Amino acid sequence: MMTLALLTLLLIMNGSAVGQMMKSKEKGFVGQDVLLPCNCSNDLDELIWKKDQRVVNVHPHNKSIIDESYINRTQLFLNKQKRNCSLLLLNFSSADAGLYTCHALVSIGDKVWSRQSSEVYLTDGSAVGQMMKSNVAGFVGQDVLLPCNCSNNLKELVWQRDLRVVNFHSHEISKIDDAYVDRTQLFLNKEKRNCSLLLIKVSSEDAGLYTCCAIARVGDAWSSKTSTVYLTVSENRVPAEDLIQMAKELSTYAPNVSKPLGVPTTHFPEVDQGLHRLRICSVK
Repeated sequence: MMTLALLTLLLIMNGSAVGQMMKSKEKGFVGQDVLLPCNCSNDLDELIWKKDQRVVNVHPHNKSIIDESYINRTQLFLNKQKRNCSLLLLNFSSADAGLYTCHALVSIGDKVWSRQSSEVYLTDGSAVGQMMKSNVAGFVGQDVLLPCNCSNNLKELVWQRDLRVVNFHSHEISKIDDAYVDRTQLFLNKEKRNCSLLLIKVSSEDAGLYTCCAIARVGDAWSSKTSTVYLTVSENRVPAEDLIQMAKELSTYAPNVSKPLGVPTTHFPEVDQGLHRLRICSVK
């Protein structure tokens, strides 16, 4: 059996991959938290986040292999049903800028392992304002995670594409555009501030600019925090049999298997004043 420490070393040295490498760009702002997106399969066995050669976080948790500069500075959102392997990086500083990689490992047979990887390039956006912007690449027929982090005192949340409502927290299905009904999932967890959206079975028509608007109560007033995500969609040209063959080539790298811990999703109560405050975010 292989320990997480040795597995991490192999992941850093082994450049092969099973499936597509998801890539995105994020901006962090000094003193604020930033969400690095990574979606994964339902049957996740192990998860590793790293920056360059340094381990940022792992699941199952093993504090001894995490770089000291990231200890107690990150949070995971593992929920087996909802496939969210995103990482929340707390109290961003300019030193945190750089390339981050998420490796999600899944057992697909006896001593056969599949690895799904994502890259997030994090830059320091403090000098260019407070609008969070990111670029995410998706593949036809697969799911894609659109990142958005929000404050602890979130009251309402709306995701839009242009003027169409994709999803929002109160989840009145009549308000959601027909093209997105039953095709999205939210990950609301008040403590961990994850307002990301999972878009299911992406098609080329889904490409475009998405906006996340989180509305919070600040004393007697309301404030909004907006993030934009530009989604590009490419054809998936890796046949399933090729993925299995690549997985078999990794069969010698059989890690120590531990069951992932499910993190229950916490939903907020309904807001009695309805949707009129969403005008702050230009919802029609």
